[in-house]
Amino acid sequence: MSTIFTLMAVFAKVALGAFGGGLATIPFIHHELVVVRPWLTEEMFGQTIALAQMTPGPIALNSATFVGYRLGGFWGSWWATIALVGTPVLVLALLLWLISRASEGVQKKVAAFQKALRPAVAGLLLAAFCTLLRPILPSFASFHALLSGIVLVALAVVCWYLSRFRPFKTYPQLIILLAAVAGLCLKWLIV
Repeated sequence: MSTIFTLMAVFAKVALGAFGGGLATIPFIHHELVVVRPWLTEEMFGQTIALAQMTPGPIALNSATFVGYRLGGFWGSWWATIALVGTPVLVLALLLWLISRASEGVQKKVAAFQKALRPAVAGLLLAAFCTLLRPILPSFASFHALLSGIVLVALAVVCWYLSRFRPFKTYPQLIILLAAVAGLCLKWLIV
């Protein structure tokens, strides 16, 4: 039972610090699950995030459900998910109630606070990128891996550029298909 309470506390803490969406939660989740509590190794954390991104839904929610299930079975999964979703809902309900009762001057301060959060969100997204990049950096020691990385970045830029044109805006699945074919060709050429 103490594992479930710990899971709830951890994911409530993650939820309260998650400004900027799912990717911004990755450093918080990493800190809590890998650094503070050795529940996951670096490799397991990377696999958890990859699985959370592949399944429908937010990354933090999928991670909470998966890690909760891994550590506490069904009830661990249930309560970790409830803590992740319920904590910000309760805080938001309280804040909205307070703002509705506040004067116009306070509402301007709230708007200024939201604007001030933008650099913090950008920093969290950069930290998420660095957290996910750390395990794969040693693999760039070989020439083929470095070449693959450069080609994949170029492919991402091409996909972004194509997304601006009408057929790809209407049917983004074409970009996914193009990237899949290019990835297969890259694997065949380099390996």
